[in-house]
Amino acid sequence: MKKDSKEIFSNLTLEIVIEFCKHHMKQLIGAGIVVVFLIILAIAGHHGSNKETMQSDFSTQEELMEYKNEQVNEEYDTEKEYADVETLITKYYAAYAENDLETLQTIATPITTKEKSYIKLYSEYSEEYSDIQCHVKEGYDDYSYFVSVEYSIKFANIDTLVPGLDFFYIQTNDDGELYIDNAYSSFNRSVQETQQDENVSELIDSFENSDDVVLLQKDVSEKYEEALESDEALKTLMEETIPNAVSDWYKNYDAEAAEKEFAEDTTTEESTTEETTDETQTEETTDAESTEETTEESTEESTEETSEDSSQEEEVTYVYAKTEVNVRKKASIDSKSLGLLKQGKKVQLIEKMDNGWSKVKYKNKTGYIKSKYLTKKKPSAESTAFSKGDKIRLTMSVNIRKKASENSKRIGLAYSGEKVTVVKCLDSGWTKVKWNGKTGYIKTSVLKEQ
Repeated sequence: MKKDSKEIFSNLTLEIVIEFCKHHMKQLIGAGIVVVFLIILAIAGHHGSNKETMQSDFSTQEELMEYKNEQVNEEYDTEKEYADVETLITKYYAAYAENDLETLQTIATPITTKEKSYIKLYSEYSEEYSDIQCHVKEGYDDYSYFVSVEYSIKFANIDTLVPGLDFFYIQTNDDGELYIDNAYSSFNRSVQETQQDENVSELIDSFENSDDVVLLQKDVSEKYEEALESDEALKTLMEETIPNAVSDWYKNYDAEAAEKEFAEDTTTEESTTEETTDETQTEETTDAESTEETTEESTEESTEETSEDSSQEEEVTYVYAKTEVNVRKKASIDSKSLGLLKQGKKVQLIEKMDNGWSKVKYKNKTGYIKSKYLTKKKPSAESTAFSKGDKIRLTMSVNIRKKASENSKRIGLAYSGEKVTVVKCLDSGWTKVKWNGKTGYIKTSVLKEQ
């Protein structure tokens, strides 16, 4: 692929040009050549701050987002080649099918322990990804991409290939190399274990709702249905075997056991260094955390004694989980999970913080939960599962039924990464949802696993 001058200059860095000048100073005697290199230096310096320059072209963040939303709603540029993107994605799927976590972590980051466990499970069924096609649009800045990936997957002991569709957000690192920003993978966007930029997430939603992406989703969905109808063994695998395996995995997932398992499996020097760093940081913060917890406990005891002396009982505030959510040791998504607070369960609220987190009392420990997942309103029996209008991003493909019955006709298949909107939760164990302009039913227990 022929590179234009802009692409060539974009690979230059200030250090490279300066080093060149040092070695060729005697030759740089013409004023014209000096001017040329001054221009190159300016371009190289500009490359390092392209994102800031691009954003400074707009007076407000709203203007920038409006411009980027228009971009992602434009049709794919089918004539432009993205060889580096295709190479990266092909390498990713080859490693994914083999459960090669060491390779995956060199091209996709971050990969959480929970996703590693999920990849291990899924790779037990998958053998190979093929027919990979990347549909690319520019991302949040000039050095990132939104990518819809069409593929076919070969499952063990199944002859028929299964069409699939996935999404990736690809960025460029400081060395000019592409990598997958895994915080925006279908898995992490559903599980919400890794922090995401709200502006990027907004653009991804706009991208996935653009006309050409919606048409692509429908096309792949139709091919998927045809594949299942043509192979009974495949249909059983996709509608029963794998969903049941994922359901069992979700129910029995043990975070601490998983962390231990993958820590033992890690053998590379880099990952060993990371583990050592994590352990060191944990040791360094233990005293501080212990002091904080002791101070909080002392404060609570002192407050209780004061309240008793004054014959006034301090009001305790409880909050309820809107959905199943992690309780963290610190106010950070990278912090250790103290446990999962089930949907509809309550915890004592200590403080609602300005950074988007709430400090809570959980199993006699101080923990932190993202405030957006909590509510002071006690859920009714009907709303314990989901509330009307809730939007749920799927982490696996789910059947949408015409009626609230497993024997009912299927009106479609919602893919991993797609959203459904809750209409009503039924006592029968089904949830009425809206999906792609259609109304249907999904088992409530399946939705809870998303």
